[in-house]
Amino acid sequence: MHSLIALPAVIPFPDINPIIVQVGPLAIHWYGLGYVVGILFAWWYSRRLVSTPGL
Repeated sequence: MHSLIALPAVIPFPDINPIIVQVGPLAIHWYGLGYVVGILFAWWYSRRLVSTPGL
């Protein structure tokens, strides 16, 4: 039973840099990219739903 409890401690966590790209003082973070992708997807999906007849 102890081996199941200690399993998460054995799995290595990758060291991911929170910044995707940085140009001078401007830095783009992963969470910023997630927001942009989510907003663009919501915009695209809502336009698709509006153009669907019968809704």
